Formats: sequence, structure tokens, C-alpha cells
Amino acid sequence: MIQKRTNPLFSLARFAQLFALVALVVFQHSAFAAEPKKPVVAGFKLADQNDAMQEIKFPRERPLILVVSDHKGSAGIADWITPLAGQFRPQLDFFGVADLSPVPKPLRAKIRSYFQKGLTYPVMLDWEGSVVDKFNYKKKVPNLFLINKRGEIVKSTYGLATDAVLKAWQKEIELLLPPVAR
Repeated sequence: MIQKRTNPLFSLARFAQLFALVALVVFQHSAFAAEPKKPVVAGFKLADQNDAMQEIKFPRERPLILVVSDHKGSAGIADWITPLAGQFRPQLDFFGVADLSPVPKPLRAKIRSYFQKGLTYPVMLDWEGSVVDKFNYKKKVPNLFLINKRGEIVKSTYGLATDAVLKAWQKEIELLLPPVAR
């Protein structure tokens, strides 16, 4: 029986070609791979402190900042909203959702009254926690979500405002706005 000898250079060249082909496919796939999908917010409705129904739905005319917090986290909200609303209010919508799921039913009227007396803007009251749970919400700190017109969460932050983080938010917001609105 005659054995056929393989030329070592031929097999090495063949391996190099195969390797180059695989590398090319991997490179093209990574270079042209789609951007990772952003989490999408489903629309929702909640009553505010004045028992008026507030609705978040997509698509919408403007991006929005959604602030989610419990009682402990509410102390840090103004440090976020004051500068962002001062700079972007006409171009962005701002909504707040209060996590009131720990409040016992007999105290709800008193808590609603507290919101009515203390706030001049609507805050959605989530008595069951059904909305805040959808946002990977962190208790005891302010939670901010920048949501584009399509309902995609573009940026999220949990915690107190700092100058550096506020600047990063301002840059991200500016990317969402049309050049005329900036």
C-alpha cells in the first residue's frame, strides 16, 4: 500500500488561510455588531397626590427624566432636578414616582395629604410597588432614568448628585436633543 505524503508547507499554508478566514469573520462581526439593546420601558399609569391619573407612554414627543424614590431617597432629589430642570425643562419632561409600598393602607390618606401640602408638582404614587420594581430600583437613594422618545433607558443613576455625575448627565441629555434645542 502506498502512503501519500503530505507536504508540511502545504498544510501550514492551508492552516494560515483557514486562520485568516476565521479572523476576518470575527473582525467583521465585532466591527459591525449592533449596539447592545437598551432596556425599554413599558408605559404605565399611576395616580398622583391629587388623585389625577398620570400616564407615561411611548413613543412620545420629548425624552424624559423619571425620578424614582422612597422617603429616604427623596432628600437627594432636589440636587438632581434643580440643575437639570433649570437647563433642560423646555426640551425634557420630568416625572416622579414615589415608592409607597411599605405604607400600610390605614396611613395612605395621611401620606397623600403630606404630598399635597408639600409639593406643587405632580408625583405619581406607587402604593403597590408595581412600577418601581420594573426599574431595578434601589431603596434609600434617588434613582434617575433618562428615557428617550422610544422608551429606551439611555442612562440611569442611583445615589446622590455630584458635579461629575451631573456633567455626565448633561452631556448624555444633549446627545438626545436636536441641535436647535441645545
